[in-house]
Amino acid sequence: RMYLKEIGEAENKRIITDEIIEIIPVDESVFNDVNDKAKISFKPFYTAIKSKFEKEALLPTESGYTTAGNAYWAFVPQLAEVFTSKQLASLSKNRKAQWVFKSFGRQDTLRRNKALCSYIDGITRMCFDEDKLLNGWYDDRSYYKQGGISKDFIEAQSFEWLNSFYIWLSETDKRTKGILEKPIFLDQSGHAVAAFDNKNQAVLFLPREGMENYKTVNAHLLAFDTTRVFLKKIGVSEPSVRDQIYNVILPQYKDGADIDTASHFKLFYEYYYNKCPQSETESFVKLIRECEFVTWFESGKDERYRGKASELYFPTEELLEYFSSKPDTKFIDFQAYLDILPDESEENIMDFFT
Repeated sequence: RMYLKEIGEAENKRIITDEIIEIIPVDESVFNDVNDKAKISFKPFYTAIKSKFEKEALLPTESGYTTAGNAYWAFVPQLAEVFTSKQLASLSKNRKAQWVFKSFGRQDTLRRNKALCSYIDGITRMCFDEDKLLNGWYDDRSYYKQGGISKDFIEAQSFEWLNSFYIWLSETDKRTKGILEKPIFLDQSGHAVAAFDNKNQAVLFLPREGMENYKTVNAHLLAFDTTRVFLKKIGVSEPSVRDQIYNVILPQYKDGADIDTASHFKLFYEYYYNKCPQSETESFVKLIRECEFVTWFESGKDERYRGKASELYFPTEELLEYFSSKPDTKFIDFQAYLDILPDESEENIMDFFT
């Protein structure tokens, strides 16, 4: 029978707590073999107690006891403070998950007492460090990653907890850099979103009057000064012209919708020449190169179409003559762009298309 647990429950008092490990035998190596007739072996005590911890709901949690299969040990105690057992259940994909031995973590235990660390490893399901909590882990029985921060998890949290979560993330550069592409924020509609995409392009912004069609940080999150500081630290800001191009204009070319290519060309051109830092020119050109925003025509025909610049030729006299035997050759409607930007030099416009 489990007398300590029963006595505690009868008296409404926790007897089996984290301090139990200071009483029970945890180092198997100190016991001689049970078959050693030279002296009495106390190894059966070690074996029997460990067996109970492995099979019964005896491991101390914050509110009671749990079994080894539902017991999770934090790598450092702070993790069990930041994430509740309820949140742990969601992150671990185990609805019965509970933190055990919250008063000390595996990292320090391994340094101080390897035997104790090995003992607790043997009576718990898993040790969670911050990487597993944030990013998930690979199951030993499969190659699929599971667990970790998800959209559903973030959307289920309170604004107060999210603010405390951001404070924790901001404590180290490793945490901060590791979550830039994770959906840890709530946008204006309450959906979990990331601050940046996998190309390191900003996709979440601070609200700005007059700017629409952007994902912006939820107003309730912005009520916390510490959250605003964290957003500034990772580079979330009001949308710029480049952000408008990337988040509003370029997606239209993927949707196949009707597009005002003239206004887009003007914005691309003005950003390229007036606002794009020289160090980002090449990356900006890559963004727009595959978009079909350039108007073109076939020699001798009035119809106008739009296509990629890389598929078109300049309508010089030499090229028009050279391709006269190939009537389906595509030429940029260059005169139209001279008309759109009457104050710009022909050389600059040609340079942009080149």
